[in-house]
Amino acid sequence: MASTQWILDGEGQLCNSNTSAITQALGGFGAWEGNPQPNIIRGLHQRDFQENTIAVRADSGITKMSDLRGKKVFYGHPGTSCNQNMKMAMVALGYDEDIEEYVGSLGDGVSAMKDRRIDAYVKTSRGEFADPTHIDIMVTQELEIITFSKEEVDKIQAVYPLIKYRKFGPDAFTTVAPMRMHGERWLNFDGGPTICEVNLPEEWAYAWVTHVINNWDVLVPLMTVLGTFDPLDYPALADEFLFTGGLVDYYLHPGAIRAYRDFGVDVPDSLIPPEMK
Repeated sequence: MASTQWILDGEGQLCNSNTSAITQALGGFGAWEGNPQPNIIRGLHQRDFQENTIAVRADSGITKMSDLRGKKVFYGHPGTSCNQNMKMAMVALGYDEDIEEYVGSLGDGVSAMKDRRIDAYVKTSRGEFADPTHIDIMVTQELEIITFSKEEVDKIQAVYPLIKYRKFGPDAFTTVAPMRMHGERWLNFDGGPTICEVNLPEEWAYAWVTHVINNWDVLVPLMTVLGTFDPLDYPALADEFLFTGGLVDYYLHPGAIRAYRDFGVDVPDSLIPPEMK
């Protein structure tokens, strides 16, 4: 959320964001309730996929979301989409009044989980792998993941239709640092694009996207999740993940569009900005 606001405030030209922050900002929802920011940002390329994992101790007896009532929960670092989306979900489900939120930095949350001062730790993971902070906590205790039921997802999306969820397969989170998943395996799911200000020079955007695509094989070893998708699929992915029933309009930067077309990619009409029409 904070990085997206940085672009909106004109304090930067390019940042990593996610679809939750983008759609909320463009449409005036959630963190930007009643304050829409249309036609200020443009998309460049896909960086990762993210899921908000709700980790609990294996010996806690917590196996479903409703079990968090009466517990103390770290929702993620304040100002992040992880924190915002989890709190909105708890409100929609009516669980929020019975949950004590632990507020602090990411490091505070890790320490509180290690010291058993909180009952659940929520953190964004990428590509169905445990986050490094999960691995840090698992040095002292075994962690498991609780998930939303389809009924809970439907209740949340009835109130917040822009919060996206995905049902994960049984093999998710079983490599690197395995964490058993409880429940129906529905988790908040986001695409993680790199975005820029609308006035970024076209040649800069073109050069950036071209360089990322040409050097994708160099980047994959540095970030495992990059190996799970093709960078040339981003226009199709953006069209899919940001489909919002006409609630917001999201466009790619003209320089990015030129780069994708040079690589033979068909860019959906819905992503073509007004300045190219």
